[in-house]
Amino acid sequence: MKLYKILLAAMVMITLCGCTESNTAEITAAELVDIPDGYVLFEKQTNAIKDVAMELIDVCDMSAKVKITNNLDREIDVDGVFKVQKKLNDNWYELPYVEHIDGFLGHANPIESQCSRDFDGVWGDLYGELEPGEYRIVTYFIAEDESGRYYITDYEYYLSAEFELS
Repeated sequence: MKLYKILLAAMVMITLCGCTESNTAEITAAELVDIPDGYVLFEKQTNAIKDVAMELIDVCDMSAKVKITNNLDREIDVDGVFKVQKKLNDNWYELPYVEHIDGFLGHANPIESQCSRDFDGVWGDLYGELEPGEYRIVTYFIAEDESGRYYITDYEYYLSAEFELS
């Protein structure tokens, strides 16, 4: 019986000692950035279709030029709205507009199979001058089905091109 009590006491002490240890990594104040008001977390995957790509041609704090290349065997329709997102705490956030506007450009843009198209975007009126940081431009596309009609799937195919301003 005495051995039983000693074993029980040892097990309780081991359990209590284990409860005081922490396996979580500490986050320092320097690593955590406050998320400004109006920023919206963007949780969708971008660049999931390898045959359609968006690359950055030129960028500054008020505008950018991108090229979208369609290597699919059918036409795609790129959304006319391009938005700018900022990376904070390893997550992408949509920037709030200075005024209520729905993005730059504004109409659907078809790109034939095996073709590319350049897009110019000036976002000074939308976001103002961007401060230093990590950014990306995001838009989405839909593709033709076998009959030549566009269809919308359960998720949109998002494209992005990243850039850094210093």
